[in-house]
Amino acid sequence: MRCAGKNTLISRKKRPVYIKGEGMTGNLRYSEMLTIAAMHFRFQKRFIHNAGVNYKKIRRVIPLKADDK
Repeated sequence: MRCAGKNTLISRKKRPVYIKGEGMTGNLRYSEMLTIAAMHFRFQKRFIHNAGVNYKKIRRVIPLKADDK
């Protein structure tokens, strides 16, 4: 897991996901974002928090395709 400024890339074996932070485009409420992220990662929200992601500032979750690595 890498933190690079406002873009945080959380790598999972099957489904890497970009999470766009505050100041990025997108208009999801962070509660909606958490629901999406929980579906992507299939684990509880606190693990996202423990990974160093401040999800109060998260606006958007972007699933990456396999060729976008």
